[in-house]
Amino acid sequence: LILSVSLNGSIPSLATQQECILGAVDLAFVIDGSQSVGVTNFQTTLDAIVHATQLTNIGPLEKDSRVALVVFDETAHIEFGLMNTTNADVEAAIRRSKYPNTNGVNIAAGMDAATRKIFNHAYPPNRNAPKLLIIITSNSDQSDVRAENSLAREVGAIPAAIGIHNG
Repeated sequence: LILSVSLNGSIPSLATQQECILGAVDLAFVIDGSQSVGVTNFQTTLDAIVHATQLTNIGPLEKDSRVALVVFDETAHIEFGLMNTTNADVEAAIRRSKYPNTNGVNIAAGMDAATRKIFNHAYPPNRNAPKLLIIITSNSDQSDVRAENSLAREVGAIPAAIGIHNG
């Protein structure tokens, strides 16, 4: 799944969106922190993730969702794994995320961190919730995303990419 979004520094208000509450899901957001994103779009991306996580109940129970965040530039940085137990914990962790603002882009490194270090080490490992790997980037690169896509699918994750650009 690939989606392209033009960011202008704002996202739709939850008040204007139809109510949509997701069932239990393990979500790993893998977001581009390279220089081409820009600080405003990076912050807008974080805001969008906060809004998305408000559409589900986050918690430790089987019926709850779990969220993780990876920021990548030349390397991947795990901001937090699937262990936050409330929506407020997840929002606070997202808000603490820092923009790396470097030149390099390595999408595969971000995907690999989410697959190997988040989904592979998730507890409980046999949880029945779907695993979604949401990649948000402003660039393409030369990394081997096909291999990482296959690896993600091997652990039961469904990768989806969202392209962002200034516009």
